[in-house]
Amino acid sequence: MKGLLWKDVGLTAVQEYNNFFLTATMAFDKTKFYAKFVEDSKEQLEEINNILVELESGEVNDEHLDLLLRLLHTLKGSSKMLGFKHIGGISHKLEDVFIAYKEKSIKATKPLFNLMFKALDAVTEILCCVEESRDIDFNHEPLCEELEKAAQGELKEPEKSQPETKEAKTVSKGKLDKSKFILQFVSDAWKQLEEIRLRINEFENTGINDQKFESLLRLLHTMKGSSKMLGFVQIGNLVQKLEGVFLSIKKEEVTLTSPLYKIFYSTLDVVIELMKDVEAGKEITYDPEPLCEILIEASKGNVAEDINKVLLNKGNTEKDQEEEKVISVKKEELSSTKKAEMKTTETIRVDTEKLDESIRLLGEMVSSQQRFKQNLFEIEKEVKSFNNFIDLVKEGENLSELNRGLEEIYQKFKGVANNIKDNLNYQNILENELREKVLHLRMMPISTVLNTFKRMVRDIGASSGKEVEFTIDGGHTELDKKIVEGINDPLLHIIRNCIDHGIETPDERIKAGKHPTGKLNITAEYEGGSALIKIKDDGRGIALEKIKEKALKINLYTAEQLNEMSDKDILNIIFLPGFSTSKIITDISGRGVGMDVVRENIVKKMKGGITIDTKEGEGSTFNIRLPMTLSIMRLLMFSVAGKPFGITVNSIYEILHVEKDQIIDVVNKKAVKLRDQFIPVIELDSLLKVKSEDKEYENSIVLILYLGDEKLGILVHNLIDELDVEIKTLPNHMKNNELIFGVTITGKNEVVLVLNANSIIQVAKRMKEGTTQVSAKRKKEKQFFILVVDDSVSTREIEKSILESYGYSVDIAGDGLEGLQKAEHTNYDLIITDVEMPRLDGFSFTEKLRAEKNYETTPIIIVSSRDSDEDKRRGIEVGADAYIIKGEFEQSNLMETVQCLLY
Repeated sequence: MKGLLWKDVGLTAVQEYNNFFLTATMAFDKTKFYAKFVEDSKEQLEEINNILVELESGEVNDEHLDLLLRLLHTLKGSSKMLGFKHIGGISHKLEDVFIAYKEKSIKATKPLFNLMFKALDAVTEILCCVEESRDIDFNHEPLCEELEKAAQGELKEPEKSQPETKEAKTVSKGKLDKSKFILQFVSDAWKQLEEIRLRINEFENTGINDQKFESLLRLLHTMKGSSKMLGFVQIGNLVQKLEGVFLSIKKEEVTLTSPLYKIFYSTLDVVIELMKDVEAGKEITYDPEPLCEILIEASKGNVAEDINKVLLNKGNTEKDQEEEKVISVKKEELSSTKKAEMKTTETIRVDTEKLDESIRLLGEMVSSQQRFKQNLFEIEKEVKSFNNFIDLVKEGENLSELNRGLEEIYQKFKGVANNIKDNLNYQNILENELREKVLHLRMMPISTVLNTFKRMVRDIGASSGKEVEFTIDGGHTELDKKIVEGINDPLLHIIRNCIDHGIETPDERIKAGKHPTGKLNITAEYEGGSALIKIKDDGRGIALEKIKEKALKINLYTAEQLNEMSDKDILNIIFLPGFSTSKIITDISGRGVGMDVVRENIVKKMKGGITIDTKEGEGSTFNIRLPMTLSIMRLLMFSVAGKPFGITVNSIYEILHVEKDQIIDVVNKKAVKLRDQFIPVIELDSLLKVKSEDKEYENSIVLILYLGDEKLGILVHNLIDELDVEIKTLPNHMKNNELIFGVTITGKNEVVLVLNANSIIQVAKRMKEGTTQVSAKRKKEKQFFILVVDDSVSTREIEKSILESYGYSVDIAGDGLEGLQKAEHTNYDLIITDVEMPRLDGFSFTEKLRAEKNYETTPIIIVSSRDSDEDKRRGIEVGADAYIIKGEFEQSNLMETVQCLLY
């Protein structure tokens, strides 16, 4: 080991680790230790990745380098001991590179870091094969040779003298290694498929529920986008066609029937089979076109009665029919089998001090139990004395003697009662402390999630041509394990948005007088019994005017309503389903699903809240408030209309006792004045739709709820108590009620509904705003007129045929100039255009249309075979609303985009 002393890598630890495996492998099957090896290796790789990201940014000292070398040395030793020569070989060569770097015999360069990250990704992929018991089909020798050359200072720099061709730029710029996201995709996809099947089954048994229907559309949209993003086109196409059928159902163009449900279940079965191939690392050879055609017809109301022949592209041979029988038998077992495969024992690492403290408290409670037993013994003794006393009374003993005896028994009972009271108080203290300690056993630092984002931020920044400095403060803040795991996806989406849409490119930042490197910071801290997470960037901020323009354009609000709304209310519009400020719709973005899902996860699943602060040109901050646990919470109990309810104490800003005349009317709404601030007030019984016998609130109690800077008062009848209680999940028939997130049972066996304060604030705000969305059903009554512009006769005829089959009136033009002439004489509701056309191309055609007053806001869709980012940006610049690639052109994709823009 050149230049590295054993003491530098922790000789004792390595020897113990290797001796353990050596002894174990002599006596046992090595496979028994694979799970532990994978768990440890993942943690080591995460820490190595983080140190490497910091090393690249110049923030690493010799101590960090020594830690990194120890981690690599341990990974190398344990992998070789278990026979994983691929991991051992790569780790060994990586170790040599870092030794050379530490000895300053090689310099840190961008290509060197890229190679090291590439090596870590390779080890991660091999670990996944080990974890899933797949064959390791990876030749590590070329990578090891590259690392060996790098350690010797022979790593070749990319040649800068030869300019990249346009094609090379398109391929190289912004390419992420998608393989490392496949595992997460597979995990998410199985959950999504299970939810989708559950929703469809509920619709079949109990009918459609609007809220669950929207949830189903979100699930399909998310799975479609992620599968296409990772290149699983067959899965993406099938899910997209399935989504198209449900969109037709939503628009009341298709009616649910038994054959249609059969198509749904059959499609899901095929998708599940394809997901098994993805999970196993196999290439998908399935041709989805026949099934896609059936789904396309179903979206138009033409439901096939028998689709068995096209499900897996089988013919009619006896062999194929036999295979179909086998498949149909296995399909019934698939769901339960998959659940069994996915169900693993959840573990969590616990500090031994926490365990020792919990055991100590348990010992104290056992001692307390002994004191209760002694109290019981004394009571039984006095009961016997009292029985003797009763016998004396019956025998007519002296009254004064009886009085003395009675006083003596009374004093003894009083003493025992005081002892029991003291013991009970002490027992309560122990129980509360033990409960708190046990809850802390489930808690883990939020850094376990945040640290994984360092590498991701580095990759996303590189892929988008942006420089991002990512920092984390308060990573030690602890939350319940389920909350830490649940916050991963919302944080991931917000971080991607901050980088993609918030932080500018270096050139843009320099022009704006900023440092070329953007800053992204995550802060976690405790505040008022909750955890507060802030995600802050110093980018361009969120333009409120763009939100208002889009809200007006899609008839979500009137101009008068928008003018009356505060900046906070306008910002909250981005969380509405289907709302997006994206300048252009593409195959995987721009339809307004992302931020809606973020709030869905934070508010409904984790009982938290989210608000946004932004300043145009300076950046945005996303504030997420979360409970520290979802199991036991401190509730304020109160009654409304004679029924008990509860609300978490940490969501209450203040409690007021007000007279009837202190509740005033402000702009036809009730409000109460709190220190020179008017707080809107609602009657909780009317919001919850419970009948109240009290016609008026006399001497009312107002609970002031808060979410960030927003406050709302709720009128309740009586306060009952303040308790620490266990929150139980809602029964199935109540899970759609966004105002309630759980139930608890009191000591009197009363069932108490626990209210979601954040949802109450949002619902009350919607009641106040009174949104005036134009219903799709009303707009559908209008006859839309569409212009299709394309120089290809077959293309424009195909598009015309598709549009007319959906009931639209269609006009066609052979090129941009003809299209412009027709647009001068006719007001079209939507225009579809190609790019490459004679006389006037699609970009110029779109630009000229946008200059006309009649077409300033008319939806324009570009359908082109040109798929570069540069062309898409050009589409945005000239004013297109959507950009569809002809190579990925699908009927449902076109119709979904048309309907999204028109309705």
